[in-house]
Amino acid sequence: MNPQSYFYNCSTEYINSIDNDLYNQIISITNQLPKRLTQSEINSDLFWLLTNQGWNYDTVPQGKGNIPPTEFNVSVSLNEVRKGNDRRLCLTSTTLDKE
Repeated sequence: MNPQSYFYNCSTEYINSIDNDLYNQIISITNQLPKRLTQSEINSDLFWLLTNQGWNYDTVPQGKGNIPPTEFNVSVSLNEVRKGNDRRLCLTSTTLDKE
C-alpha cells in the first residue's frame, strides 16, 4: 500500500506543521493495514487502528466496525471507544461554527 495517497497532495512539511508526529502516525497505521476484499473492511481497520492511537471520530463504520480485528491486538470495546470520543474535534472547516 502506498501511504502517500492518504495525504492527498499535502507535503510532509504541511502535515508536520499540524503535528510533529502526525506523518509518522499515519505511516505506521497504514503499514499495519492488511489486504482486504472491501472498502468497508478497510474502513473498519482504520477506525480501530486510529481510535487505538487516541484519535476521535465522527461515525462508526457499518458492519464489522463493532468488533476490533484480532490481529491488531486492540483490547477496548466499542463502548469504551465511544466514552472517550470527542466528536466535535472532527468538525470540518465548513462546520466549525455549526454545533
